Amino acid sequence: MIKTVTILNVEDRATTVFGVVVSINGVIQYDGLSKRFIDELKEGIVGRYGKRFTPDDGDAFLEELQYQFSGSRIRAMAPKERQ
Repeated sequence: MIKTVTILNVEDRATTVFGVVVSINGVIQYDGLSKRFIDELKEGIVGRYGKRFTPDDGDAFLEELQYQFSGSRIRAMAPKERQ
């Protein structure tokens, strides 16, 4: 199964796509994100209730991106299943 999360950069009234995080059968891949941003994601993110997630957590990591990036200039959309 393929799932994607779109990362958005929101500044004033302009919203641009920053990149996409993809899960293919639980294996995380990145598209369009800078190496620096990817390196930071690989260090892990803080999801709900302060729990830490890394790309090794697969789909759970993907799901928690929307909680890590949910109000600042960078936002993550909810995961979407693709065919």
